[in-house]
This record gives sequence, structure tokens and C-alpha cells, in this order.
Amino acid sequence: MPLLQVLRPTLPILIGASIMLTLSMGLRQSLGIFMQPLTHDIHLSISDFTLALAVQNLAWGFLQPLAGAMTVRYGFRPIMIVGSLMYIVGLVLMATANGLVSIMIGAGVLIGTSLACTAAAIAMSVAARAVPATV
Repeated sequence: MPLLQVLRPTLPILIGASIMLTLSMGLRQSLGIFMQPLTHDIHLSISDFTLALAVQNLAWGFLQPLAGAMTVRYGFRPIMIVGSLMYIVGLVLMATANGLVSIMIGAGVLIGTSLACTAAAIAMSVAARAVPATV
């Protein structure tokens, strides 16, 4: 029972970090569902869509250190909020896309950048700061 008493103040932070991680990574993992409608409706090739996802992975990887540095300077909350808003804008742009450029910007650059601000590295940092070292 002492472990539960120690973790009780940190549970909202841990639950919030896990929900943020679940939403950001879960939506990213489900982008394959959109491949068939996108390639069919706006006449993209499968290679164009996968190129956008490759840009997403590159943006995520390159911008993670920058997002981490920005959390040190500005704090976790503003970076996570900006990342969430970028994710929403990227999804809206992807939903209203009518060509390769909007898919590349929405699914590639914006969602990739938002993953750097909301995915595993930031969520683990928030959780690690919330849990006391004695646990």
C-alpha cells in the first residue's frame, strides 16, 4: 500500500502522458487505413503516400532533439500543446487534401513535427519527472 500512496499524486500526470502517447502514436499507426481512399479518390500513387510517411518519419527523427531542447527552455506543456495543434492541423489538411503537396505537408511535415512534440520521448520525460526516485 505505501507504493500506491507514493504514486497517488502522480497518477493524473501518468494517465495524461499515457493518453497523449496513445492518441499520438495510435493515430500515426492507423494512417495505413487512409491509403486506399487517398490513392483512389485524389489519384495519388501508393509510392506518393508512402513518401509522405517517410517524410513524417524523417521529420519526427530530426526534430526530436529540437523538441527536447525546447522543453527545457519553455516547459513541457507549451511544447505538447503546440504539437497537439500541429497534429490537428495536419489531420485536417490530410482530410481535405486534393494533391500530393497537401498530403506531403499534412501527413509528412506537420504530423512528423507534432510527433516530435507529443510522442514517446516527451511522454517518457514527463512521466519520469513525475514519479519520485524512491519508487
